[in-house]
Parts: sequence; structure tokens; C-alpha cells
Amino acid sequence: MTLFAACLSLLAAYTLLMVRYRRGWSRIRSFDGADISSLETSVSVVVPARNEEARIERCLEGIVDQQYPGHRMELAVVDDHSDDRTAEKVGAYSDKGVRIISMGDTRFSPGTHTEGKKKALQAGVSQTTGEFIVTTDADCIHPKRWIATLAGFREATGAVMVAAPVRYTRERSLLDVFQSLDFMTMQGITAVSVTEGLHAMANGANLAFDRKAFETVGGYAGIDGIASGDDMLLMEKVWDAFPGKVGYCLSREAVVDTEPPHNLKAFLSQRIRWASKAPFYRGRRIRLTLLLVYLFNLAMLAYLLYCFHDPQEWGGWLSLLLAKSTAELVFLWPVARFFGKQRLLAFFLPMQPLHILYIVVSGFFGQLTTYSWKGRVVK
Repeated sequence: MTLFAACLSLLAAYTLLMVRYRRGWSRIRSFDGADISSLETSVSVVVPARNEEARIERCLEGIVDQQYPGHRMELAVVDDHSDDRTAEKVGAYSDKGVRIISMGDTRFSPGTHTEGKKKALQAGVSQTTGEFIVTTDADCIHPKRWIATLAGFREATGAVMVAAPVRYTRERSLLDVFQSLDFMTMQGITAVSVTEGLHAMANGANLAFDRKAFETVGGYAGIDGIASGDDMLLMEKVWDAFPGKVGYCLSREAVVDTEPPHNLKAFLSQRIRWASKAPFYRGRRIRLTLLLVYLFNLAMLAYLLYCFHDPQEWGGWLSLLLAKSTAELVFLWPVARFFGKQRLLAFFLPMQPLHILYIVVSGFFGQLTTYSWKGRVVK
């Protein structure tokens, strides 16, 4: 089989996948307009933080200013061994009801190994009391009705775990644009996959779950030795234990904003970290989906390299690239419209060759190497 034929076969399967996602997106009903006065859910917001002195205040301002009854909401920041002024800055919000939990305090985190995001989240859950746990990252910005929308979705649907949208903002370079397009695509796939019951997907920057469900599945037990996956691996456990009870809250009032890594090293380290959890997914569908995406991009990269040996093949490769891009854009256009990022689509086609390379490289090194995160080398 020639490289062109191999790519064409994989393209057919990939196009069907994109069509499936597009149809799934069109069926998602947006959730808006939760009546705050009628909400009865008690909420605990848990924010793990490590060396976030530059951004933690912005995050806290958005959360303490939520349009949600104060007696039904608590906010705890878990300081994961920061060596900057994170704890000091969080402490300044104590008069606004913000608690700080230190992972260096054995009262909150007993045991010898107390580092890592899952350990921080576990400590935060154990030291709070709300029936609904909402997790986010310390570098995020939240709309005023964020908590009300998530709680309203829970009460309206009966979901015991809720994933919600995350958006990259402040694209200042072509690298930022590249990341925003890629991340937006993943967010769209997450919405469809969860809503349609295809497989578990989530992002820890905007994730919520019932305390009882968390306790039922044993929290992070069994996945706490894995460096990444505080979101998707936990969702898989809840997904299996509570069939049909995991939902996606598609609402502009629930969109959490964050900035992409602003240099190439940080970007690659982040994506390699995300890719490193792939072998631990238990769901057959997501494993097959990831395999298809990887093999298709690998074949496209191999064919691209072969074109330099045989220039007559350039026409075939470009036609495949155009077909691939068209299939993706059909899905991505309404997703970009939801996130207000249509202007970025002008960069989509020119960045396709780099995206193919990125998929292959990050997927490969995610299984073989270590990466650095917040000053730690993680295996």
C-alpha cells in the first residue's frame, strides 16, 4: 500500500469521526438562566496552587465576587509547597472567607508524599464540607454566574459530575494562536464526547462533582500514582460507577478563561504531560479514537517527508491536507462561534503542517520522557 493510499484510508475514518462530532455538537442544548434564588446546592470551590503569586489574586477576585449565596459557598486554596508569595497573597483574603490549606501541614495532608495536584485536591476535598465540589486552577478567571450555572445544571439534570468549558485568551503571538485553536478543538470534542456518552473527557480548570460520588469511587485512589489525569482519570471512575450521570454544561456563563503557555518549552511540556496519561485510560472508545488520530497524523507526516524525495507526490499530499482541514473546520466553526474565536480560523489552514508535527511529537514523547511542571521533574 502506498503512503497516499494509507493516508486516504485513514482520512476516510477520520472524516467520519469529525462528522460524528459535528452532529453531536448540533444536538447539545445550551444551559443558561439558572435562577440563583431557587438553588439549594452547597458548594465548595477547591483551588490547588503552586507558585501562583502573579495570578492567584485575579483568580480569587473572580470567585469571591460570584453571584451565589455566601452561606452556600466556601472557597479553599490548597498551597502545594509554593516557594513564592502565593500563601501570603491568599492569606490577605481571609477576611473574605477564603481558607488556605497548606500541604506542608500534616494535619491536612498526612503521609510522607504530599506533593502533586491530586494530593492537593484530595486535601481540599477532605477539609471542606459542601455537597458539590467545584475545582479550578489558580491561573483562571471566572464569570460572575459560574458557580450558579454549574450548580443549576446539577440540580436540573441530576448529574453527579459536571465538565464545563475552558477558553484560552489573550493570544499575543502565533504560538498562542496555535494553542488556542488546538485547545478549542479539544474543548469541542470534550463537550460532544460527554454529552453523547462516547467517552470521558474533562479539564480540571472547570470540573465539578458530588462529594458522595467522589467518596463512592474512592477519590483519586488507584490513579494517585499517575503524574497527570486529575480530571479525565477521575471522570472515568465516576463514569463507570454512575452511568448516565456525567454531564457537560455548555453555557457561556460557565466558561472559564485562562492563558496559554507563552513560550515553546512550556507549551511542549504541558502537552507532553497531557499525553502521558493516555496509556492509563480505561475506555476502549477513547483509546481507539486517540490511536486513529495519532496514526493519521503520523501517516501524513511520513507522506510529507516522502514528498521531498518524490516531488510528484506533493499534489496528493496537499489534496489530503485540504480534505483533512475541511473536515475539521466543519466541526470547528460552530465551536469557535460559541467561544467567540472565529477570527482565529484565518490561521487554521496555514498552521496545519505544524499541527500534524505537534501531534506526532507530543504523543511520542508523552510515552517516553519526563517533563518539568512548576519546578518539579515529573516521571
